[in-house]
Amino acid sequence: MIKMNQNKDVLKQFKMDYEARFQPKSLALYHRNVEKFFDDCQKAYIDVHAADIRNWVAKLFKMGQKPATIRTQVASIRLFYQYCMEEEWITEDPSKYIAYPRIEDKLPYYLDRKQLGKLREITKDKPRDRAIIETLYATGVRVSELVSIQKTDINWDERKILIPKGKGKKARIVCFTRECEGRLQAYLEQRMDVHPSLFVSHFIKPLNVRTIQKVFETYSEKLGKKITPHTLRHTFAAHLSEKGMPPAAIQDFLGHESQYQTHVYARLSAHARKRVYDQYL
Repeated sequence: MIKMNQNKDVLKQFKMDYEARFQPKSLALYHRNVEKFFDDCQKAYIDVHAADIRNWVAKLFKMGQKPATIRTQVASIRLFYQYCMEEEWITEDPSKYIAYPRIEDKLPYYLDRKQLGKLREITKDKPRDRAIIETLYATGVRVSELVSIQKTDINWDERKILIPKGKGKKARIVCFTRECEGRLQAYLEQRMDVHPSLFVSHFIKPLNVRTIQKVFETYSEKLGKKITPHTLRHTFAAHLSEKGMPPAAIQDFLGHESQYQTHVYARLSAHARKRVYDQYL
């Protein structure tokens, strides 16, 4: 029992030390996954072997969990034990050779220009929604980043927006088009408040992610295709690919560091440019 209590102490320290590196939601997920593993394994962290982790992964598969979900849980365990190694609490990492489950390598779903045009038409009489759609498409930002943008983050002269806390709490700068500039200004001009947030609700409070997701559910019905805010992020990447922008540059705009994402957007680039080719032949 004394050894098992060590798990709680180490997990608490793990969470505290990683607060500066991850968004609260992501860190809570990692912490919860490791906690579930220890509850199932019933061993102290220093007594865990690779076989224990493999048995746990096998059990998750038998329970019917999706490979993508299991992949996240394995990543959580590996992150935790990497931390333990750095702190020199263990001399051997039991998760080191645990393979990630293979997941189906699907291309991100995105809108073609006709579908994007229809979405713009559907929202033309709603300045806020039209501005949201144009900002997501022109910048490629995540919806969680969109709702955190303040008016003071915008450089109108250079058409740039500072994203101070992107994924992993890393700041970056994104650009926006003249079309986006016009839609943002039209929206801001009709607002009668002085709230610092770029986008606010009808109650003059900062918009939250769920509210925007619900807005997209409404437009999905009108468009006849399921779309989410993230669909426009993929559309941003695909349309830049069609114009010949290198995948590495697109990855930089999106704020990705993963080599897997580079691979995905390289394939997306090839697919998008092939579609343009097919339209002309």
